[in-house]
Amino acid sequence: MFEITRSTYYAHRLRRRSPGVERIRLRSRVNELFTQNRSAAGSRSIVSMMQEDGEQIGRFKVRGLMRELGLISKQPGSHAYKKATVERPDIPNTLNREFDVPEPNKVWCGDITYIWAQGKWHYLAVVMDLCARRIVCWALSGNPDADLVTKALDMAYEQRGKPQGLLFHSDQGSQYGSRHFRQRLWRYRISQSMSRRGNCYDNSPMERVFRSLKTEWIPSVGYLSDIEARLGNRAKAAQVVGNFNNLIMMRVRETATAELLTKQLPKVDIASISPMSSATDSSDPHGRTAFTSSSMDRITTTSVPLLEPAHIVALPKGQAFALLEGGTLWKLRMPLPIHEADADMPTDLRTLAEQMRSQYSNDTPTWHGETDDHG
Repeated sequence: MFEITRSTYYAHRLRRRSPGVERIRLRSRVNELFTQNRSAAGSRSIVSMMQEDGEQIGRFKVRGLMRELGLISKQPGSHAYKKATVERPDIPNTLNREFDVPEPNKVWCGDITYIWAQGKWHYLAVVMDLCARRIVCWALSGNPDADLVTKALDMAYEQRGKPQGLLFHSDQGSQYGSRHFRQRLWRYRISQSMSRRGNCYDNSPMERVFRSLKTEWIPSVGYLSDIEARLGNRAKAAQVVGNFNNLIMMRVRETATAELLTKQLPKVDIASISPMSSATDSSDPHGRTAFTSSSMDRITTTSVPLLEPAHIVALPKGQAFALLEGGTLWKLRMPLPIHEADADMPTDLRTLAEQMRSQYSNDTPTWHGETDDHG
């Protein structure tokens, strides 16, 4: 009927049932790259990454492999925005979509977005340098007020070494038009520019940042806590939250200092057993019972401090009390340094931190509130 031989037909069916080893390898690589990019990479991005690794493959083949694996990029679709031309009379649109800035610290952009964390909305204010499209600083708060955007501006201004001749561009949000924020711009000698009302294209670099943040980084169900929202990593957030319940108490000289530590400790109930006995004479002179007696144990509880200030003052050298996991008290014994020079012992805390940072590895990228890059 189709003018093909029987062997050709069965060979075609066999190829469809059992994919080759090479195709299985490519499918595994595509799935790995898709997972590493937080399910945000499409066929174009995966083709570019595979070709950079020396893989000879095209976009249509990658698209077919993604279809076989059921991988769908979570990039949002297009959206129709209305065109607006109304400027604010006192703050014009000075930038006028001139987003190509040749030098750093000449034009900054800012905007606010909302993030669901810990069962409520949190608000993120971001400051970006248009030269390299890099985030300078950000601030997170539970209130979308002028203090939030001012805090982000203060951090960026200090981080970049108090630059001069700046232009700050934002939308017509009430926070950026408030007296508090405009006074801070005046103090820093920063000029202000605002988008036209309801025109997101006038501040499109910031809109693009928030789109990538919400589609590629933030979980679809939000964050469990505001700390996780700040760090962008659930494992690190759990570690930080656990540290909040830990308290290390070393030897101090002053009793007042020791009281500051012991006041943070919970009180414990001490149970004590007191034996009690009693005897009563019989009121019947003709009865067989001359008296009655009884004995019992009375249990009483007393609330006492977990540690007294004197316990911390009297600690021997090299020992400390540690309250771990919110309620378990431990006594630590730390090795004392020897007088001879030790090549393996760090000279100071900075050197120790650098050694720990060089040995620490984590494949998950993390957001930082501040960056040292000036470009």
